[in-house]
Order: sequence, then structure tokens, then C-alpha cells
Amino acid sequence: MRALCIRIWRSRWTAVAGAVVLASIVPIGLASAAPGSRQSARHRGDEFSFGHHARWVSTWAASPQTAIPGTSDATGFNNQTIRNIVFTSVSGDLVRVRFTNTFGDQPLQIGGASIAVAGTGAATTGGNVQLTFGGQPSVQIPVGAEALSDPVRLHVPALQDMAVSVYLPAATGSATLHSLGRQTTYVSSGDHTGDSSGSAYSTLDQSWYFIDSVDVISQPQVQGTLVAFGDSITDGFNSTVDANRRWPNDLARRLDSRRDTLAVADEGISGDRVLTSDLCCGVNALARLDRDVLTRAGAKEVILLMGINDIGFSVTP
Repeated sequence: MRALCIRIWRSRWTAVAGAVVLASIVPIGLASAAPGSRQSARHRGDEFSFGHHARWVSTWAASPQTAIPGTSDATGFNNQTIRNIVFTSVSGDLVRVRFTNTFGDQPLQIGGASIAVAGTGAATTGGNVQLTFGGQPSVQIPVGAEALSDPVRLHVPALQDMAVSVYLPAATGSATLHSLGRQTTYVSSGDHTGDSSGSAYSTLDQSWYFIDSVDVISQPQVQGTLVAFGDSITDGFNSTVDANRRWPNDLARRLDSRRDTLAVADEGISGDRVLTSDLCCGVNALARLDRDVLTRAGAKEVILLMGINDIGFSVTP
């Protein structure tokens, strides 16, 4: 497979039978949103002004997926805190988190949330910063929607594990998650979003729950976000757990040494296809293009590496 890099503020594209076709030349800000693209539960938080060179970029991202019926993820959570560990690509001193109920079957109540630099296991270092939504500590996210937290001041280092904790005070119903995180996620009973110690937490699995991006106000040398858009090769299938050795992570390490750089958002889904969606392997690339690429914070470049599953799972008439 050959990776194709496109400057997406200049081009919109569609994929046909595994080939990439330039469809029209449209500034990304003018691109129309497809059905199922981002909905906000409250405010977007995009109106913050930080100076001429400042911009929001996605220092981390993962494409949301639906829970498979009959699994514990489909049952969901109740009066529990989930601590997700995510690996950043670029640094920033102002941060926000996008929470998601994209594939939920009922409104999602978030009773509290926090972000911190991750320590060992479920522990954090330097204190947990509480997140708010329109100035409130809690938010209800409708089915199919997302909620963007208010920006908070916290130094987010580049190439650093961060802990995003979310308290779920009531039954969630089916969870929205990214199933192949290759990163240990932790769970506790009750609200432990403010805990620096990991003692209340136990290991849950290797998925990310109810979050789809961590955005920062970038440093002047960060030119925007590069979206890695693909399947299991991009998602990091079979990479070492908790080691952040997916190829988008290695790309972020290489870019970090450059004077002008880019944030890297990994929007790979294992088993995903360009043209066909399924319950196991997620929404197809065409259907999630707006959500995962065109509306990604600071989106400037995309690397497309996809099509092998369309060929491998195809049916001969």
C-alpha cells in the first residue's frame, strides 16, 4: 500500500474501490458536514482568542467505535471512574478534551472529569486539573453527540502519557470506545477523578472510553494537525502494549525534532475499510471522513493508508 499525503485545506476527496480521487477544491472551513458529523452537547470552545500564531491542534485522538452487543462494553458503567492513558504528540499550555457519546444508546451523564500528567500505572503526577463544561463540573451528552470541555491551563508536554479521568455517576448504557488502544485503561468504583494515587483503580482493559481527542493551544512552530487515517496498520495492531510504538507515535517523535512541526492524530481503526462499515471494525472511511479528518482541530495534512481490508474481505460475484 502507498501512503498518500494531501493538503486538506485545498482538497476534498472521496474514495472509490480503494482508489483516492480528488473530488473538488474546497477550503476546509467551507467543507459541508456530512450526516453523522460532530454534534456538540453544549459549546464548542473554539472562540477562545490566543494571539495571531496560536491555534488549536489535536495532540492525541482516536476514532470512536460502537460496543459489540453481548460484551461488558455494551452493558456499560455505573458509579465508576475510568482513567484513560493517552500519548501526546506536541506540547501546549492550554488544553481541552472532547468527550463522546457517538454510539451510545442513551444520554451519557458525566459527573466529573480531570486531566493530569500520568505517572506509574494509574497514578498521576503534578496534580489533577478538573475539567468543566460551560463552567459546570458535569454535563449530559445526548445520544450521537459529543461535548468539548472548557479550556484549562496545564502544561501538556510533548511525547508524554497523560491521564484523562471521567466519572460516570449513573448507568451509561452502551459505551462509546476505541477498542484497540494497546494501552492499559483503569477503572474504580465511585468518583476518583481527583486522585493522584492509583490505589483505588484496577486494570480494566486496553480500550479508550468516552474520549476522542485531547487538544492544545500549540506553540508557534506547530503548523497544524497531521491526521493518520487508516486501518490496523495505523491503529497499532500487535504493537507493544503501553509502549506507544504505533507508527504515528514514531512519526510524532521524528517531527518533534524539526523546527516547524505538526501534531499527529491517529485515526486508525483495526479492520476498517474504505467503503464498508461493520459492527466489529467500525464506520467506513467515507462515512467518518468529516468527523475524523476534516473537523479535527487544526487539521492540515492527512496520510491515508487504507484499502487492504476492502481487498481482503471482498466477495467475488
